[in-house]
Amino acid sequence: MSDQALSFSAFPNPTSGHLYVKFDSAKEFKSHSGMNKLDLDLHAAGAAPGYYVLVFKTQDNRDQLKILVR
Repeated sequence: MSDQALSFSAFPNPTSGHLYVKFDSAKEFKSHSGMNKLDLDLHAAGAAPGYYVLVFKTQDNRDQLKILVR
């Protein structure tokens, strides 16, 4: 991605189970496992309650979103 701002949303927030992350501006997302996706499904059920920060970076941009796990 060149000069485009990173655009994504996460829901439900707060969560106590699955957290879905949808990328609005990316053509694809490559995870550390090598899978190309436009959306992520994260499972927060084992996480301790509290605030977490999701950070997404591209070569040109960095954005973050605060998530509440109950």
